[in-house]
Amino acid sequence: MNMEFLRGNTNAFLNRLGIRYGHLTDNPELIMTLERGREVLKEMVCEEILDADDATELQKNMADLGLAEDDVAIVAVLKDISMPADYNAEDAKYYFVPCQSCESNPLPHGTVRRQSDDERMRKYSTVDDALVDFSQFVESDKMKILNATSMIKEMVQAEMPANNADGQKRYEALPDAVRQEFSDRRERRFEQVTQSLDRMLNEGPFGAILHMILAGPPSKSDDDSDDSHVGNEGHTPTP
Repeated sequence: MNMEFLRGNTNAFLNRLGIRYGHLTDNPELIMTLERGREVLKEMVCEEILDADDATELQKNMADLGLAEDDVAIVAVLKDISMPADYNAEDAKYYFVPCQSCESNPLPHGTVRRQSDDERMRKYSTVDDALVDFSQFVESDKMKILNATSMIKEMVQAEMPANNADGQKRYEALPDAVRQEFSDRRERRFEQVTQSLDRMLNEGPFGAILHMILAGPPSKSDDDSDDSHVGNEGHTPTP
């Protein structure tokens, strides 16, 4: 077997969080959980890059290096992260804002905004999405380690889902009345957006253009066809 699972130690952000991680030979994807490792290895076996025995050995290597079982286990670790006493969030480039009232998502989520102009950078619904993004931002020096750590800490404190599977499980565990309420809200919101688009297409400049497209090119009348031989005398022939 020429492939190895190499333990990572160069990502300062993940090191700061105490997350074990690594990557497979010639594969830059950072693997932080055994669950993700199994998924990647299964894909490689299906593509005949690895055989089943090699995949099993690599899974064992991942476990020996102490990778967490899944994203839920990582979030459990992140609950214990701490910040320096002198850290001032107001001096950070970005900050996290939990959503207080959302018509489409009953689970905790929020947005990352830029401090200087309050511009929304991205909406996050799961901790694992933020971990992947922030680790890349820190590596490319677009975000400072403590700034990223502080926002992850806030997301965990807000009890955001660990990943999409965790979010789906928690959503299905909500009372039927709550799920129905949010389903109705999404439906009403969809209807509002559809109506707005209809008005824009039918009443605005886009409507006129749309009608012209649907109508097609103007048809030539019988009279126009009959006098096409007239030439340029008071009439421009249709080419």
